[in-house]
Amino acid sequence: MLRSRNIWYTVADGNWSDPAVWMSNGTKRHLLPQPGDDVVVNHKLTYNNVNNQTINNLFVNGSFLWAAGLNQAHLFINGNVQCTGTFDLSGSNGGGGAFVTINGVNNFFANFVTGNGTSNITIHYTSPFNFAIPAVNYYNLQIGGGNIKSTGADLSASGLLTVDAATIFELGAFNATINDVNISGTLSKNSSKGTFTVNNASTTNFNAGTVNFTGSPIINWSGSMSGDLRGGVNFGTGTFNILTDSTWTFSSGGNIPARIGSNNFLIASGKTVTLNGIAAWLNTGTVTGVDGTSNLNVVTHYAYGNNNAVMATGVFNYNFSGTSTIWVANNASVS
Repeated sequence: MLRSRNIWYTVADGNWSDPAVWMSNGTKRHLLPQPGDDVVVNHKLTYNNVNNQTINNLFVNGSFLWAAGLNQAHLFINGNVQCTGTFDLSGSNGGGGAFVTINGVNNFFANFVTGNGTSNITIHYTSPFNFAIPAVNYYNLQIGGGNIKSTGADLSASGLLTVDAATIFELGAFNATINDVNISGTLSKNSSKGTFTVNNASTTNFNAGTVNFTGSPIINWSGSMSGDLRGGVNFGTGTFNILTDSTWTFSSGGNIPARIGSNNFLIASGKTVTLNGIAAWLNTGTVTGVDGTSNLNVVTHYAYGNNNAVMATGVFNYNFSGTSTIWVANNASVS
């Protein structure tokens, strides 16, 4: 016989693990919320369950706080989170990689306090249906479940944005500001409006996933860029500002040249882009510097995708640390 779903209400401030905090419409057999139950938080509740916990829906009218030191816990929410109070993930402080997985499509946060670099906590949306995620300031944000997820306002993730395989994340006409990005599915932007900003890229950014930006949104990129470009990476045709020293390490099923967009790639003053991958960067746009102190260093390969000059302003260093390969593609010519 299947157990019926119960609803648990807080009756006082306290910790999740304290039976005195809870009242349920079920029998007294259980002292705490069980898998599949709904949870209603009307007080200040600290989530301190060190084991993985599964519930159905979570309603927060008071405060839901992640406990300090709870760094590898995983809260699975099979339904929705409706928070008219405070959802505070800032308490975790050990960097172990805690997760809150949300499988519902109707989620709301009135007051969301994100994690930080010491907590390294991730919100993971996993529903197989199309829906818009809440527009809050995430730390790590992971988009999965397949189909299309979107944002209805400007997006902020001060940690890592991950798009899982077989999932499309649509940014639309909104600004997106993230610290780093890892794409196994598809990151899409179907509008020229809004900027896409990456503040400190350091991970493997492309895992044979797809980037599909249509039009000419502005891209601001800090940090390096790497990964497998076989899925197709297209940042559109807008200005691509490279704001820090950056090493680009690409593969594409070997050394086949691969593009990342027909942008106007603009290297900041005093900064250097170093090409160091086994696949040549196939540049079908332009690349130049802000001034004469901007540098493009080719350690391995570069591919001309058109007749545009390379580094009309700044320095183009091919054979930077050995012998480089210069490819010519798309009927381009080099004189």
